[in-house]
This record gives sequence, structure tokens and C-alpha cells, in this order.
Amino acid sequence: MAGNKNLRVVTWNCQGAFRKKYKNILKYSPDICVIQECEDPSYLIDEEFQRIFPKKFWVGTNQNKGLGIFVANECISVSLNNWDNHGIEHFLPVSLGQINLVAVWACNNYIEDAYTYFSVHKHKLDSCHIICGDFNSSSIWDLQKRRHIRNHGSLVRLFSDAGLQSAYHYWTGRTQGKETDPTFYLHRNKSRPFHIDYVFCDNARIGQFRLETYDDWISLSDHMPIMFDYEMP
Repeated sequence: MAGNKNLRVVTWNCQGAFRKKYKNILKYSPDICVIQECEDPSYLIDEEFQRIFPKKFWVGTNQNKGLGIFVANECISVSLNNWDNHGIEHFLPVSLGQINLVAVWACNNYIEDAYTYFSVHKHKLDSCHIICGDFNSSSIWDLQKRRHIRNHGSLVRLFSDAGLQSAYHYWTGRTQGKETDPTFYLHRNKSRPFHIDYVFCDNARIGQFRLETYDDWISLSDHMPIMFDYEMP
């Protein structure tokens, strides 16, 4: 990335129709966007969208809803990493030059899929720099749903062993399950908040971290965008 030592990332579950909402996140001047519940960009005819995001990767079970990585900075070289998904959907591992990033949308078996996927690829986590997206999970459900192994706490420990910590918890000093800033509002109801979207990385390299708020974003999605800067090695 010529002239820029930071990678600016926005991760957001847009709750569909990203083609109508993408301009709202351009105010962050993102280098890369990790977007959940977005449509297949190969079907979009919006010329401005194609110009802003010249490099794109997407996975999904139908063209209307999937997981996308959209690269706005033409100086960033990007390629897919060859991680077998073993039939587990909606995970996108990419190489951004010296940075390895995995985009996540845990939307079927939720945390069980995420834990299984990253357990299978445990040996690759030491070379992974950023894991971010909608995990649909929280430690508050670990005991409630009787998940004693493939649960949120186990995934957090798996990442921690590889030197990856939650950026939100690092910046706020909160512990898992004790978050005061929701990332999701069930049925867009302000009285039903949850923290289920995460950025895991080496927090020593985070220059900025911002989690958006209900009043500014609920008209667009039930999830709040997360923006962060990551210092390039």
C-alpha cells in the first residue's frame, strides 16, 4: 500500500441489498469491506459500485445473500488463500499482501460452524492477522445452549493461543459476555441488544477502532458497522 502504513477495514452485516447501502460506509474511506448478507456482486450492474470496488470475492448459497470482501484500494494485492472449507459455508480467507485475513459469517450452525472451521485450520492461525465478521455468538449463551466444547469461549481461547484477541474488548477493557456496546438488535428492537460481531487480531497493531450506534444505523440494518485501522507489518 503505497504511502499508507494502515489498512482500514469495515466489517458489517448489511442485512441485504448492499447495492443500495454501500455509499453509507464510504465516509470511512475503507481500504477493504467485509460484508455479510450481501448479494453476489457479479450480478450488479451499478457502474459506480464496480469502479469503487474493483476487486471482489464472494461466497453464498444463492445470489441474494452471502459473504463478500470488497477491496477499494487498488494498491492492495489480494488473492484467495487455499483453505478447504470442508463443507462449512461462509468463510473467506484471503491474502492482502503481507496480511492474512479471514472474513466470517457464521449463519447456519452459528458458533459450532465457526469453532469447527477454525479448529480444522488451527495450524494456520499463527500466520493469520485479522479474523472479523458476524459470528452470531456470545459467551452468554455457552451454558444456556449446553454447548460445552464448540462454544464462544472455546473459540476465543483458540484465537488467544494464536495471539489473536478481540479488538473491542481490548479497547474497552470489557470481558467477554459483559459488553456494553451492542453490535446487533434483534428485530431492530432497541430493547433486545446483543454483542455478536467481532474483530480478532494483534491489538498492538490497531490504530483506531469504532463501533457504530443504533440511532445512526438501525434504519439500514439490525447490525452495526465496525471500523478499524490495522498497522501493516
